[in-house]
Amino acid sequence: TKTPQYGSIDIESGGVSEALLTQEVNFLSRLKALYQKQKERNPAVIESFYSCLRFMLGDFIAQLILGGSIDLASLVQQSAYGLLLGPQNYYWYTALDAKIPGCGAKDIVCKVLADQFLYSPL
Repeated sequence: TKTPQYGSIDIESGGVSEALLTQEVNFLSRLKALYQKQKERNPAVIESFYSCLRFMLGDFIAQLILGGSIDLASLVQQSAYGLLLGPQNYYWYTALDAKIPGCGAKDIVCKVLADQFLYSPL
């Protein structure tokens, strides 16, 4: 009989137990369900959280590329900026999609122009 495998990990040879993999999959499934539930209930809050995370991660990566020590004050500042900008972006892009529905080339050009001339100058 063939040994069950996950990717390149041979379960029976002691690489990873099937119970551990099942436990991790269950945890990730619950985490995904929680995320989807909160995204439906509080989309602006979720967007604010992810905006915060993206700004912090972007600053962190930039600092790593530039070298030197990590500037925690800059990370906090960028995180706060992302946290405040998240809900604003959520409401702007939701309204933009409502005013210009569709995904065709003309719709996308109109959305980009509206975004660049109406929202970006703010």
